[in-house]
Amino acid sequence: MSISARVRSIPVLEEWKGALKRFAGDTQQILQAANLEIQRTEDWLRERANHWHHKVEESRDEVERAKRDLEDCREDSENDCSEEEDTLIESKHRLRKAEEELENVRRWTQQVGEVVAIYRAQAYRLNGFINKDLSQANAFLGRIISELQAYVQVQQPIVPAGVSGEAYAQTGIASKLASTPWNTIGDPEDKQKLQNALSRLEESEKGKAIAEAISKSSTEVCFGQTKKGALAQYISNKITLDESVWKDASPNRVAAIIAHEGTHLQWEIQRNGPRAATREEYIDEEYHAFKAQFEVWLEVGGVEIDPELDQNLAMFRSMSEVDIKSRIREQYKEELDELFP
Repeated sequence: MSISARVRSIPVLEEWKGALKRFAGDTQQILQAANLEIQRTEDWLRERANHWHHKVEESRDEVERAKRDLEDCREDSENDCSEEEDTLIESKHRLRKAEEELENVRRWTQQVGEVVAIYRAQAYRLNGFINKDLSQANAFLGRIISELQAYVQVQQPIVPAGVSGEAYAQTGIASKLASTPWNTIGDPEDKQKLQNALSRLEESEKGKAIAEAISKSSTEVCFGQTKKGALAQYISNKITLDESVWKDASPNRVAAIIAHEGTHLQWEIQRNGPRAATREEYIDEEYHAFKAQFEVWLEVGGVEIDPELDQNLAMFRSMSEVDIKSRIREQYKEELDELFP
């Protein structure tokens, strides 16, 4: 006997495709409006900084003139210098006021800059999500709609004897799914979480080579306890993620932290040895591990928000390599002193 799928919801897919397009357009408009508002705020802060900087300079000149006038007046002991004294007091008051306002502007400029840096990192990922993922989803839905429209016009194939219609429908898909041999450790639920994260890593452009190194080396990946409270660690072909931090995290977040530890594995393979030979080599490796972590998060994070990852990403993108390595040198001082006495 022959069977056919009851395709009745092609219009729903078309509505979904249209909704995705509208969402992308609306989001782009919102991002553009936010950028304009940020630009206006930054311009206003710059204008205020210039204004109060000018006022500070102007007030300092007034104070100096008032001091000279008072000194000239006091040269004659019979002069009443109360007016000059009042003028000096008033000019000093204006100077303090201008300096306070300038400091306020500088403080707000710094705070706004920090917030804007975090926002721009998130907006950058959101924009990438719209331009890449939503674009691909839109194209995918277009293909599916065309295929389904063609499908309803033709007779469906005969199902082989002894095979259910549902199983037969899945065989084409199942044959295309070749699972990567991840060496994940733990109960079935933990293993599935780790495999989902590793798949996200493998799908990303920045993380593909890292995922390949983890797979080919049969490196173990698991949740567990780490040394000295580290968020994660790589030791001797084993990546351990702090279970208290990452066990309930999203696959995207876990993929980012695996990218960090997987970079250590890559460097170990390249140098054919378990540890950096010098302090500077260690710092260089750690820099590239963080770089991989944030590049993967930038790519796979999509619209997901993680305040710590987003803030660190913003800081990483705003600082030079030299400054970042300086921070790593300070952060890992105890470990560096232990490894390289």
